[in-house]
Parts: sequence; C-alpha cells; structure tokens
Amino acid sequence: MTGLEDRRGKRLASQTPRTPEEALRIENARLERENYLLKMELDLLKKVKELERGDR
Repeated sequence: MTGLEDRRGKRLASQTPRTPEEALRIENARLERENYLLKMELDLLKKVKELERGDR
C-alpha cells in the first residue's frame, strides 16, 4: 500500500519513510541543511566581528 502513495511535490523531510534506507536519507538531508545554516550563521558572525574591529 505504501508503494502506491502519491508523494510527488512533497518535501523529503515531511514524508514518512517507507524503508530504513529512506529514513537515513531523510535524516541525512536534514543534517546537511542544518550544517549549511550553521555555516552561514558562523560566516555572518565572523563578518560582523570583522566589521566591528575595523570601526575601532
């Protein structure tokens, strides 16, 4: 029955996994996204500190 489920146009993270491998792919995608956002935040904080040091 789960093989017949229409999953087109839905985000991978919002889907329920059908297999353990699919669950790992969903978790990996979530972790990659979180890692990307944390890197962006770190880059922003570095830039702010750099700008603050330049003003003094």
